[in-house]
Amino acid sequence: MAKLGKIYLEIGNVCNLSCPFCLTPRRPARTMAKDQILQIIPQIKQLASSVCLHVLGEPLFHPEFDEICNLFTLWNIPVQITTNATLLHKKQKKLLEPNSIQQINISAHALDSLPFSLDSQDMLTRIRDFCSQAQILRPDLYINLRFWNYHDLDESPTFRFFKSLFDFDDHRIEIQWKKSFHIQNRIYLHFDTQFQWPCLNHPVRSEKGYCYGLSSHCGILANGDVVPCCMDGNGEMVLGNCLVTPLEHILTSKRAKNMILHFNRGELSEPLCRRCDFIARFDRKAQRLAGR
Repeated sequence: MAKLGKIYLEIGNVCNLSCPFCLTPRRPARTMAKDQILQIIPQIKQLASSVCLHVLGEPLFHPEFDEICNLFTLWNIPVQITTNATLLHKKQKKLLEPNSIQQINISAHALDSLPFSLDSQDMLTRIRDFCSQAQILRPDLYINLRFWNYHDLDESPTFRFFKSLFDFDDHRIEIQWKKSFHIQNRIYLHFDTQFQWPCLNHPVRSEKGYCYGLSSHCGILANGDVVPCCMDGNGEMVLGNCLVTPLEHILTSKRAKNMILHFNRGELSEPLCRRCDFIARFDRKAQRLAGR
């Protein structure tokens, strides 16, 4: 099989925040043991070009985070991390030392949802300090400050803070509207539209559609379950468990091949895919495929 561009690895589904836009996990809370990750790493190295520590949970909250970073560096696997940034200051030394971490995605919109007991201004200051140190110690490190749709940010204190900090012209962003906007060195603003997590209880959106799941990426949940994409946060489409069955066998299974076959026809074979709002952004491609 062709190499995937990325595997989303959920090293734990436990988070120190409870943001309103995030999926509420129905799976038991757990973290993946370092030894289990070591079992999975050779499979990732063989089958994917990079790994992103993300599905649900806060990766920096993992008790063995430093050791896990060392493993990926030892295996020379490029790493992306998606984080709510509340623990950046505690993990700053590890994140900014020479390692295989290439990109950190900060869910900046999460900071507008911080509980009142947390000092959000102090948190923003810590992120500012982290960005400053990163440009000195790790100038090769990409940092994405992620927000939902730019046009909904008028009331976001987090966005106003970064606008003041980096002194960028938001009018220029609106004119040159695009998802990723460069603001300084390797620091970017990244915008996206908010989506609803797919759920089997939702009505069917369409039986037609396309997804990059299983062709460009897949997900591995904290118990080792393999899912087609990072939208399956509750493991509705488990294809197998890579702690039991080799990942390559799982990704070339009959069910996985059937999903890819239908995607390439502009069709959705799985009930959860038919209820996915995120997949709507690929409707044009689905229409082209269906019309061939």
